[in-house]
Amino acid sequence: MLLIELLDRAGREGAVVVLKIDGQRDRRRWTVVVSHAEPELAHRGDFERVDQAVDHLRTWLAQLPGDWSWLDEPVEDLDLLG
Repeated sequence: MLLIELLDRAGREGAVVVLKIDGQRDRRRWTVVVSHAEPELAHRGDFERVDQAVDHLRTWLAQLPGDWSWLDEPVEDLDLLG
């Protein structure tokens, strides 16, 4: 799957996901924020690389209510994003 497909599927399961890159930072430029209808399930993390952010996102999504059985599918375009 592509990264956009992962984000779209997460949204269909009820998650709100923000993935951003902060070009002004020297370190931990990638930020991922995950929220859900249940406020205690919100989470944020900052990472050096996009693949780290997506790995963390997958781990966090798997803890949310919903069907996350598809999370193990590879994300094909991560290498292109740097």
